[in-house]
Amino acid sequence: MVLFSPENEKINRQGNRRPKILVAPLGWGLGHATRCIPIIRELQTRNCEVVIATGGLQRELLTAEFPKLRFLQLDGYGVRYGNSAISTRLRLLSQVPRILRWIRRERRWLRDLLDSERLDAIISDNRYGCHAIGLPCVLMTHQLAMPSLFGKSVDGLLRRFLYRQIRHFSRCWIPDDPEPGSLAGRLSHPPLLPQVQISYVGPITRWDPCPKGPIRHPLLILLSGPEPQRSLLEQILLGQLEGLETPALLVRGLPGTHTLPNTPQRTLVYNHLPSGDLRQLICASEWIVARSGYSSIMDLLRLGKKCIAIPTPGQPEQEYLAEYLHERKWIFRATQKGFDLKRALREAQAFPYAWRAEQASRLSEAVDDLLKSLASG
Repeated sequence: MVLFSPENEKINRQGNRRPKILVAPLGWGLGHATRCIPIIRELQTRNCEVVIATGGLQRELLTAEFPKLRFLQLDGYGVRYGNSAISTRLRLLSQVPRILRWIRRERRWLRDLLDSERLDAIISDNRYGCHAIGLPCVLMTHQLAMPSLFGKSVDGLLRRFLYRQIRHFSRCWIPDDPEPGSLAGRLSHPPLLPQVQISYVGPITRWDPCPKGPIRHPLLILLSGPEPQRSLLEQILLGQLEGLETPALLVRGLPGTHTLPNTPQRTLVYNHLPSGDLRQLICASEWIVARSGYSSIMDLLRLGKKCIAIPTPGQPEQEYLAEYLHERKWIFRATQKGFDLKRALREAQAFPYAWRAEQASRLSEAVDDLLKSLASG
């Protein structure tokens, strides 16, 4: 097995070999992949050789963004949700053994990779098996606390399990601000932090704020997330768009898909859009309907857009974020059960949106610190 060593880095300092960094986003929705985009760009500006390990829709999305980079197949956990909040919670709990098996497979996959080639560092977005002894390994996560909705005892068990996984990494990047009243709230600010190097790198987003310009689209709907809940929300919205007089745009969050559903006459549908085209569409839209996934919220607040957020039923993180950010007047929260698009738009128009001024990202400094550690051995 070829591991990180000062001798390897001596080659780098002489300029004969660029640092090779493996970036591995979790295959659970598209958010883990989209928030790796600015990390990959930061590494590219520093002349690093970036290798991306992922699969499924995440690979489709990142291949469109970085067609010249090398990709390795690393499948996701195959997590599926239920048809209701209760069934989703039970299914997530029942799939814990499966997730643990996938984490062990990730470790074996990485050992096999290191037997055949040399890496200088790993950046893992919520993939807890992507670490190796002797290599600088970064875990990126905004979840240091994991609400289970099954009570404090289960929450405590999850936190202890999580911290046992985190201690295998040499550092942890948290895409949030350091103060408690931050974007992720208590998810990223538990009473006790893991015993690794912690860096609050600020909200990470692939986009710059929207420029001032005309609003051409009254409504834009952004879908994402595991099945069957993504499709269930799509069916609800398509049915209600039929009776909506306002023209609408729908981006389904299905990169690599070529068929389109039957849609109302005034609705334009895209399966997927490249990052730049999607940003332009969001900036030109007045209202955004989306899930309350953390990466989606980071993107939309960075762009300064008014969001109607619908948490995935039974997904504790999204339900917490939607409630927490609604109370802070940063997003308008709606529920999928009994969702009424006309009523949501009416209530959102009266909602006192009051998100804070954006704070600077510290991602660049975190990347610099990682690369300096490679150079110093």
